[in-house]
Amino acid sequence: MGKYTEQDREIALEIIKMWLNENDAAYLAKENIIVYWQHFSPDSKKGEYVKLKPLEACRIIKATRAGFEAMKLIKTDLLLLAAQETERAYKQGIYSRSNAPSEYFNYCRSKHFNQFELLTLCILQELVGRGWNIEAVCLGKLMTKVFEAKGFAIPNRVFRWRLLRAVAEEAGMTVRDRLNRLTVYGVGRFVALQIDGIDDSIRTELSDEEIKELVNDSLRRFALI
Repeated sequence: MGKYTEQDREIALEIIKMWLNENDAAYLAKENIIVYWQHFSPDSKKGEYVKLKPLEACRIIKATRAGFEAMKLIKTDLLLLAAQETERAYKQGIYSRSNAPSEYFNYCRSKHFNQFELLTLCILQELVGRGWNIEAVCLGKLMTKVFEAKGFAIPNRVFRWRLLRAVAEEAGMTVRDRLNRLTVYGVGRFVALQIDGIDDSIRTELSDEEIKELVNDSLRRFALI
């Protein structure tokens, strides 16, 4: 490894894992490609699968991450190791309307939404099923718990709002923020996610038991997609 240390290698590996997680990317062994879903625009559900050769993916990671000397360690063998360690390595890609075996990547599963958006959608669908409008900070805490339980990278505030805006309409909710905050008579005005047609209530806190139930139900719903 020359002048590079094991710590340098671990840093490079973590950078690749972060890129794979952020793009919800997968490695397909038979095709020898990295694939991920990319929207045509931030406000569009439509998009297409990006397909990259591992060497191309390595070049993109090097070009878009903060540079350091050990970036030279980002090579295809480390990319494949990162995919395996993050459980993003599959035998091959298939198109199936039903559930596919776990070793296969199903292109149909994320036809319109990536995995982070699908999980966010499941959370909102559980809230809609309960008839709960929810204040933004409270929802952020819930999303952290659900993403953590699923083993996904916890979205920061900017990414969280991008996810919510992408799936709110599909869930039957509206983002209420800035000048369009939700006003609940006698309670206040809130940055919130509002269920279409319900504007007279708001949840600003969730009990530990409610959070536990929502986490379990959201993950159960996600597993059925």
